[in-house]
Amino acid sequence: MRSLSFDATGRLDVPPDHAVIVTGDVVDQLRDADWDAILDHENVVFAQTSAQQKERLIGHNRRRRHVVVATGPCTPAAAVDPWA
Repeated sequence: MRSLSFDATGRLDVPPDHAVIVTGDVVDQLRDADWDAILDHENVVFAQTSAQQKERLIGHNRRRRHVVVATGPCTPAAAVDPWA
């Protein structure tokens, strides 16, 4: 499992691993194509995210009908996943 980062040109460097870690500072910079590359992974861990970032990542996962588990003090009430 590897953390994601951006290369020198500003493009997201997504490893071909089965799992990735996405931190809040990366979430703020993601474009729609980046979300697709990330959510194609079998396991994705989002870490150190704000309530607004959690809502954004939950929305992208729901569009793909993925099950989402969100925890922590910044978890919005709207984060409850009806498919879980």
